[in-house]
Amino acid sequence: MKFPDKVKINGIIYDIVQEDPKDGHLVKVRNWGEVNFQECKIYINKNIETQRKWQILFHEVLHTIECDNEMDSTESYIQTISSNFYGFLKDNNLLKD
Repeated sequence: MKFPDKVKINGIIYDIVQEDPKDGHLVKVRNWGEVNFQECKIYINKNIETQRKWQILFHEVLHTIECDNEMDSTESYIQTISSNFYGFLKDNNLLKD
């Protein structure tokens, strides 16, 4: 499955920007992904493998859902759910790289 360049979350279209962490938004933070709600963009490190990109995308989507619904989840909770959801999709052949 081709990695997407856009996703719709709760009716809002978010651009997915794959960038080198040395050059852009990801240089400000020490992570592999970030969602910018004002720009409606999800930034993902372009230098990592596709499997990890999918996991990071799920992670950032969960942050977006959390923010839209005024939830107060911990980073650990978001990471656990996104990693396990990715595993579920891969293990059951519901997501193909």
